[in-house]
Amino acid sequence: MNEIKRWECRVATNANGRPYVDDIEFAAGRYVLHTDHEAEVARLHDLIDDKDEIIARQDRLLVERQGSNDRLRAEVEKVRGYEVAALGEKVAELRAELQNAAKAALDAVALACEKEREADALWLDAERYRWLRDGAPDEWSVLLWVDSNSQLLIDDSLMDSKIDAAMQEQAE
Repeated sequence: MNEIKRWECRVATNANGRPYVDDIEFAAGRYVLHTDHEAEVARLHDLIDDKDEIIARQDRLLVERQGSNDRLRAEVEKVRGYEVAALGEKVAELRAELQNAAKAALDAVALACEKEREADALWLDAERYRWLRDGAPDEWSVLLWVDSNSQLLIDDSLMDSKIDAAMQEQAE
């Protein structure tokens, strides 16, 4: 899909019963690194542009379909003089053409809906991370164990750098 790594963070308990933060790289994770935020925003803008292009394509297909309908009606009028068997074949051919145009329009709509759902899900992921980082209530605070007896509260100014460092360390 892209180079943006996604993460899930959870609080777990070690063997001594002490909580710690466990970040897991997860393709469908709800969080992205702060450093990947701009790339994520650009990707979302691309999805929106794709959606606009798909909607424009759908509109063109609908106009083409209307033109096709008019042309098909004219063809039907033209073949009224044909024998019944020939007329039946022509009608079947025209119906197939119309069905193909309708299917293409429905496929475009389905693709637009899929892109919209994906963009909505990504927007929610970004909102969740910003909420956790910038102003979540105390019960959502992220703690970092400094040593076996002390821990450090990670606030918004420190959270991005600590997550980045942990991800870099894990990557090595």
